[in-house]
Amino acid sequence: MIQKAVRDKLPLLRFGADAPADQPEPARMSVAIVIDKEDLARSNLRWPLRITKSVDADISLLVCVPKTIVSHARDVDLSTSAEQPAYDSSIAEPVLAALDEYLGCGQWTPERSEPGGEDEDTGAVLSDGPALVRLRLVAPHAVVQEVEQLTPRTQLDGVMFVVSADPERREESISMLTEVLRSTACSVAVVVPGSRQADGELLVAADRGTHGRNAINLAAVLAAETDRKLTSLYVEPDIGADAEDVGHRILDRLLKDTLEESLPPDATRRRVVVYNDPVKGIVETCHDDTYELLVLGAARMEALGELRSGSVPRRVVEARPDVTVVALRDALPLGSRLSQWMLLTLQEHIPQLMRAERIELVERIQSNAHWNFDFMLLIILSTLIAALGLLDNSAAVIIGAMLVAPLMTPLLGLGLAIAQGNARLAQITLKAASLGFLTAFILAYLIGLLSGDFIVSTAEMDSRDWPQLLDLIVAFVSGIAAAYASGRPGLLAALPGVAIAAALLPPVATAGLAMSIGNYDLSLGALLLFGVNVVAIVLAAAISLRAVGIRGVKKAKQVIPLLGRALVIVSLVMTLMLSFAPPLLQAPAELVQAVESTLDDQLRLRRIRLQKAHGALEVQVDLGGSRLPDAQLQGRLAELARRHIGEETAVRLTFRYETLLK
Repeated sequence: MIQKAVRDKLPLLRFGADAPADQPEPARMSVAIVIDKEDLARSNLRWPLRITKSVDADISLLVCVPKTIVSHARDVDLSTSAEQPAYDSSIAEPVLAALDEYLGCGQWTPERSEPGGEDEDTGAVLSDGPALVRLRLVAPHAVVQEVEQLTPRTQLDGVMFVVSADPERREESISMLTEVLRSTACSVAVVVPGSRQADGELLVAADRGTHGRNAINLAAVLAAETDRKLTSLYVEPDIGADAEDVGHRILDRLLKDTLEESLPPDATRRRVVVYNDPVKGIVETCHDDTYELLVLGAARMEALGELRSGSVPRRVVEARPDVTVVALRDALPLGSRLSQWMLLTLQEHIPQLMRAERIELVERIQSNAHWNFDFMLLIILSTLIAALGLLDNSAAVIIGAMLVAPLMTPLLGLGLAIAQGNARLAQITLKAASLGFLTAFILAYLIGLLSGDFIVSTAEMDSRDWPQLLDLIVAFVSGIAAAYASGRPGLLAALPGVAIAAALLPPVATAGLAMSIGNYDLSLGALLLFGVNVVAIVLAAAISLRAVGIRGVKKAKQVIPLLGRALVIVSLVMTLMLSFAPPLLQAPAELVQAVESTLDDQLRLRRIRLQKAHGALEVQVDLGGSRLPDAQLQGRLAELARRHIGEETAVRLTFRYETLLK
């Protein structure tokens, strides 16, 4: 009766994926079972086959064998009358016995026959009739390709990995699993066989979220199919004397929301343990000889692979409990599928870096991104050149400073660290970039103090007074170009041009010089411009390097992905602010004409800018000429500003000596 209730209420349980609402009779799903070692195919198929039976699926068994036996892949005939090589028979015979025992004699077939077939209109495999089972021997390097060919319908299909808990096989298995996780959006389960072979009870680690509910549902179906008792486990942190009672309330609510209509109230037992570390609580419970199988959910795609070494499923498996562990990752939601599709599309159309090129890229960036004497000397020299160019109002000299400045390299290194999840490289590059910025700022400030005749900002300095949306776009494109060119030895000649486009050092030098003369608005604006450039370049470099084939390191720190997400958020906020709330406003043309008509022949209008300062509008009027303006000019300009702008404004007047030619 329980089994019927489960089948009635959970007919579309496909490792967590739902069928479309307008599909009354779902097509039979297709599940690929990847077995990473031929020995597992001979002795550990009972739970994978029970899972596929519970969802009424066709099965493709992919057994990894040495490439000395199979160069790519070949089918094994499961017909009892088939004559085949001895090695193939050594795998086929135990597989046949397992299929008959766990699927049932007559409940599976090696060839599709009536009444199960294909719908003439849609071509979909009909769900009635015995399950179709195919056995295929696959070389390890061809597994990902085989899985991709078997799972074209990612909303229906699932992939199940049967992997050994042997540490010697762990690295190879995780590498293969990670590649599958990256290339498919369907549901994925990992089965790690345990040493307990007795008919024990089932244990499910209850948790919030879709992945936790799907784990509970799968455990309920398996318990009903095998007529086993089910225990739902919840690990509550040690919050005091009431921790266990709180855990029971949470567990009751989870089960009520998940299984209220699927199972009777007493179909699953409740168990709450109090541990601050959920993994320790789960593993300690598995030591109870009562249990044979543990089912738990994986919250994200990486949780089953090598990218999240601290995930609960992976830590449970590494603890090697005696029970069989089933870790379930739900099918990716639409947003994750879209981002994954975009990444795979980019990788398909963008040439990927070869191993030698990746090694050379990492070595070059890591060597040049250290804070050492060479880096410090280049910062000092480039700052001197930039400061002199700004003071002399010489664009050519400033461009020369851009070519000498080494700040682009640590920013590319930080992008590489984010793409890899490399915490050590992130520390090195952040140190170099931070000390380089401080050195340039302090040196420019001292140069401004030592320049006795420097009292007013130059036009080149004023042009770097505040970031604009165009600056953000230019920096982002420059970051993409710099990262892409860095990985291609033939394109390294493009890096000087990228350095000129990015213009990292001149805003820092401008900020230091402006601070030395008390022009704090200009200093703040230049620092913000530098910050916009840094964020855009680092984010663009990380995206570009991921697109050309840079992958995460095995021992990635969680803080690095968080840093990447923070950069994305900051970039979006900056884009919105610079697009819809620019701090600098365009002066009306009528005001510009009125000011120009007010000036005599010995003065000229260099620039008028409007800026929001402390909630009020300020008009900055920059004049040049051969004599100082009279004392009444600022008042006349303030009257013109109020007349043309229509609100109370403050006028800030700056002047620079010039020789006016007539």
